[in-house]
Amino acid sequence: QSRFDNSGNRNLDNKNKINKSVNEEEDFYTRLRPRPKLILGGRGALGLLNWPRGLCAVPRELFEEDDFGTILAVADSSNHRIQLFSSTDGLLIRSFGCFGKEDGQFDGCCSVCVHHKRKELFVADRYNHRVQVFDLKGRFLRKFGVRGSGPSQFQHCWGIAIDEHLGV
Repeated sequence: QSRFDNSGNRNLDNKNKINKSVNEEEDFYTRLRPRPKLILGGRGALGLLNWPRGLCAVPRELFEEDDFGTILAVADSSNHRIQLFSSTDGLLIRSFGCFGKEDGQFDGCCSVCVHHKRKELFVADRYNHRVQVFDLKGRFLRKFGVRGSGPSQFQHCWGIAIDEHLGV
């Protein structure tokens, strides 16, 4: 399996319904198959990305706003924030988080997933060695985990997922 798409962009994930790839300028591309490719942005400012690490699709029925189609939640790692984009036009819906160690702040967020039943976003906060939980508006709800190797402890948590039984 090629690690590059037909345009020479590096494929990040080609096993799911969402294709993710990064080109030489580090623009982040995504495509919900079989729809056309959608460019979400490059580095830096609001709506742009710097080392996007994780992506999850949030079904539109979980949102009060109904205009956006499927929502793409992106862990914007080097900007220390989560950004939510419309999958139909790439419009930035909201962004939350900043660098730090306090509740709602991140140090290298690298993965995001949605708990459909609770309508919550779970974020792996890598260098803070924890998982933070937010509502879909980006409001901090709770956190768990500390640095270590014992129960409920993490060493640079890298990813997070929720299984079919809604276990984290």
